[in-house]
Amino acid sequence: MEFINKKEIVLKKDDLSRKGSVDDKIIKLVDFINAQEFYVTTSSCSGRTSVFVHSSEPCSNQVMITSTVFSFLMISAKDLRKKGCDWLFISHGIVSPEDVIQALENHSGSAVLKFEPFVLHVQCSTIEVAQKLHTASIESGFRNSGMSISKKGKIISAIRSTLSLEVPLSCDGNILVSHEYISYIVGMCNEKMKENWLRIDRFFSGLKTIVTHSKETTEMKLKDRKHLSPKYESKSCGKINCRVEEHTSFDMFFDGFDNLLNNSL
Repeated sequence: MEFINKKEIVLKKDDLSRKGSVDDKIIKLVDFINAQEFYVTTSSCSGRTSVFVHSSEPCSNQVMITSTVFSFLMISAKDLRKKGCDWLFISHGIVSPEDVIQALENHSGSAVLKFEPFVLHVQCSTIEVAQKLHTASIESGFRNSGMSISKKGKIISAIRSTLSLEVPLSCDGNILVSHEYISYIVGMCNEKMKENWLRIDRFFSGLKTIVTHSKETTEMKLKDRKHLSPKYESKSCGKINCRVEEHTSFDMFFDGFDNLLNNSL
């Protein structure tokens, strides 16, 4: 019950991300995870390609962001300032070399092109369910995933991969590479993004299979236990009832998980 209350608080909080909402590519995944009583997502990114400058001051008055449908939006540079970085360009979709070349026009400072893959942080009710999520992420190709426990017992499962890429493009406003090189690097980012999307789909599919199989196993065991459990007399109304301890349902929910994974190996 304590975790459920905390989950409600998390879900009611405003989205403080730069975009202000979950990326379109992972909305269904995030909703599915939050529909499970043992999990709640705390932060996420579907993956992005960006060009930014390490600076404490904005490198220009405007920056360009592209969405997954390649529309363009101009916003103030100060809105994209974070941890000493000023973004010149951000996309959560496929990028063209022209996008990057245009972002480098009239910039100052030292620009870097970076690809960052999908990342998802999920708060879990117990270590056991966190381990299940972690195993599912590893099996889907997110080899850089891990878990953490705070001093207060907050359990976080982080789903991450090793598809990152970061290369310098300029120094003090002077572009160091050719347009051909930019095209080559952008092509690498796009290939990584496609692989990133495949892993997300694989993770989502595997997670749905695990949850569905676990629920079916739980229902079957509850039925069996109902027939086998001793009857007791209710003190409140004097009726005879069949008793199933509530705390056992949690462990039973994932009973079939390990068998499912073992059978797939």
